Amino acid sequence: MAFQEMRARQLESKNYQIPHYVEGIIISGHDSHIFSVAFSPDGKLLATGGWDKTVRLWDADTGAQIRSTSLKGSVWTLAFSPDSKTLAAGSEENEVMLWSVSHEAVRRAVTTVIDRTGRAARQTEEIRETQKHYEMLPHGGMVRSAAFSPDNKTLVTGAVDNLVRLWDVETAELLKTFEGNRAAALSPDGRTIAAGGHDCSVLLWDIETEQLTKIFKGHTDEVLSLAFSPDGRLLASGGNDNAALLWETETGERLAAFEGTDPSSATEDEWGIYRGNVRSLAFSPDSKTLATGAGDTIRLWDVERRELLRELEGMTLTIYDVAFSPDGKTLAAATYYDTVQLWDLS
Repeated sequence: MAFQEMRARQLESKNYQIPHYVEGIIISGHDSHIFSVAFSPDGKLLATGGWDKTVRLWDADTGAQIRSTSLKGSVWTLAFSPDSKTLAAGSEENEVMLWSVSHEAVRRAVTTVIDRTGRAARQTEEIRETQKHYEMLPHGGMVRSAAFSPDNKTLVTGAVDNLVRLWDVETAELLKTFEGNRAAALSPDGRTIAAGGHDCSVLLWDIETEQLTKIFKGHTDEVLSLAFSPDGRLLASGGNDNAALLWETETGERLAAFEGTDPSSATEDEWGIYRGNVRSLAFSPDSKTLATGAGDTIRLWDVERRELLRELEGMTLTIYDVAFSPDGKTLAAATYYDTVQLWDLS
């Protein structure tokens, strides 16, 4: 992703919507708060959703807005399918929109043209048609998390009605339901669902058997966010207790507790964790780095050494969501205002 080139071009052209911002870049275009951000797995698209009830697609390389669509309510979660062809968007109006975003559809129109000599000639014209959303999945409460299976066939969603749902993407059929709050995540192999429990725990469900296999206890308040490492060995959980906890998925052992907000404005508890909330978590593609978003602070942690690598400077806005690009060189942050900030980590 040519961010250095983009910065230089910004000085020359007003057409770019990504002005230089501290160490990073910001995307603007929404009318209000942005709650969710996601990169497509092929690295070509960046999706954003927010309070203005819109989902917007951006060219991840140039920052140009490609197209947008609207939902009935504000958009709180986004997830691309592994093949980058479908985007799931969860809203406060108790639904998930499935939107086909795989390139524009091309329809070839054949017409007959009469030339000056009276002879007929056939001409073929390519007409590009933007693909729209094709399904709405109903829920019993605001949808706050979504994840596709590795084979693109199923979708896991978590809502505030304390149910996690498994859907057939092709037919929109509800396949299974599991206990769990709005925080939900799907393991990289597609076999296990992690969900926040009613008692501040983290629940692991086996999808095939529908059995509860593990319960992780350590949070002292509601679990707000969950993320599996891409290699599947680790699970990170963020809570309203300001804890970002790191777990070993196989054994259930708690490996680390990372703080998430500014210690100067928080109260330390018995674990040395500061009171606040960790709204968002994201592992880098190589599973070596964990990004935590809490309050107006983004921290990057070394997963192996359990050490703080850096805090991203210049943030003055509430962080709602964070996402790594597929190459791990960029971190996107959805903020309280109408901007997404992109950080060049290379």
